[in-house]
Amino acid sequence: LARSQNCYKPLLRSLKWKNNAMNRSRGSRAISQWTINSRDSVIADVRWQRSAMGVGRFVLHRFNGDEEFEVERATILAVHDEGGFRLWFEAETDGVCLKSLPDTETLRGHPRAEVAVGLKKVEPTRLVGKRFSVPAAYDEAIDDHVASIYYVEHEDLDENEIEVITRDGDVFQVRWTGTTTDVNYYDGSKPRTRVEIVAAFKFKDMAKWSAQSV
Repeated sequence: LARSQNCYKPLLRSLKWKNNAMNRSRGSRAISQWTINSRDSVIADVRWQRSAMGVGRFVLHRFNGDEEFEVERATILAVHDEGGFRLWFEAETDGVCLKSLPDTETLRGHPRAEVAVGLKKVEPTRLVGKRFSVPAAYDEAIDDHVASIYYVEHEDLDENEIEVITRDGDVFQVRWTGTTTDVNYYDGSKPRTRVEIVAAFKFKDMAKWSAQSV
């Protein structure tokens, strides 16, 4: 069953998000994709290329090809949590599709994604070179969701791998990958979609958090 055929799965979920409480319903999906041949080419191609093409790329590697969107905003937000802290990585597109696929054109998706990384201490100036893994969208230890992707509705984002590549002041170049169910076929009949986001993420209130880490 395809979402573009108006076959919607009748499942409604309420996801609890720290400092971002909202009800998220399960429904239509789509993700943009950026074909990246190697890690070296990623770093070379996106290092501070924040001109007419926005702050980065949001790519969906689907079973039938790639969808690619421009990232309009990408942020890192540090928050206090029980027993430590969380870094929220959030990437939003403005709906401008740079590369589309025929089966999802009518969905007019506005992809965005978020993931929370648990930390014992927040040290912004030491983030470069760090790699973080968030295997599942739902964290049983805290009984809450910690990763999500949105195309036209929210879905789980699993197998998250976040790499902080470089820094320029309070802006960090980040490569983030994950997997989700296909953005159009929600019945499991198609392979999972690989999400790839490479963008310049601005660390909110970095000076405050840097001072606290001293």
